[in-house]
Amino acid sequence: TSLSSPPASRGSHGRWRDAADKSRSITDPWEHHCIEERVEERAKRHRFNALHRKWTVDDILVKMEAEPFAHGAMRNCFRMKKLSNFAHQQDWHVAANYVAKSYIKRQPKDTYFDDVELQMDAKLWGNEFNKMNPPKKVDILQTYIIEMVDRKDRPVFCVEHLIEGNYIKYNSNSGFVS
Repeated sequence: TSLSSPPASRGSHGRWRDAADKSRSITDPWEHHCIEERVEERAKRHRFNALHRKWTVDDILVKMEAEPFAHGAMRNCFRMKKLSNFAHQQDWHVAANYVAKSYIKRQPKDTYFDDVELQMDAKLWGNEFNKMNPPKKVDILQTYIIEMVDRKDRPVFCVEHLIEGNYIKYNSNSGFVS
């Protein structure tokens, strides 16, 4: 028999250890796409703070597939990995998964920045809504722009974290609602 306590009754150190063990056992849903073998690219990340109405820029490293894995009516979606700026080692096998989106029909770069501002404004308003303790809270994905500094014309992409699972679209930009 084991003398260890169940995870809920262990101290915070034990719960952190359990969480770390669990995170190490999770497999990468994009592992078979071998994105970590792609060429590492430098990018400028542009993040918008809706509360302060201010953009910040930093340098990041990414790896992205050359061909989209999906598309909607307006945008292509590319698998992308980004190294953490805080990682002690540069291990692409554990880099976070993201979706980088670009317009199918060429758009001015300002359109991408407007999209991110709008989404971050929506996130701010969603947080305010949640403070009212509604029966169902909302969350809006954090998004930002990457500018591919070594590519011709320095293309930009809107980027958001990958949400695992099956994607079902319930509405569209043209008014369709299922």
